[in-house]
Amino acid sequence: MSIGGAAAVAQEKRGVVDPAAREVFAQAPVCSREQLDQAMAAAQAAAGWGQDDGARVAALQAAADAVAATRDDLAVVLSREQGKPLQAAQFEVAETTLEPHLPFGGVKWSGAGVENGPWGLEEFSSLRVLYQSRR
Repeated sequence: MSIGGAAAVAQEKRGVVDPAAREVFAQAPVCSREQLDQAMAAAQAAAGWGQDDGARVAALQAAADAVAATRDDLAVVLSREQGKPLQAAQFEVAETTLEPHLPFGGVKWSGAGVENGPWGLEEFSSLRVLYQSRR
């Protein structure tokens, strides 16, 4: 775990259970109350970073690149953590890197973004046939 960009050691860990196999497959850090307070203070101190569009885009692109570089490993962990099929986890991980420089709902009213762009339209659309009686 990290706090304010620096590694932090947890004094306690908790097992992560694979719901499909019903067994612990990893250990996750549990932060202390003090660490939680430090993390909140660090987040509040960094609240203005998103006002710099160039810095925000660069940070999101770096995060997307990191996800893409470890896509297969992340999909396996996501699949085990949530008990979902591996193919669904692979899609979910890949989807996070489609348009990393855009916020989830798009840019203002442009309609661009993961949800309101072409991927969202395809995801939330389905062909339906409607028959109307002519009485």
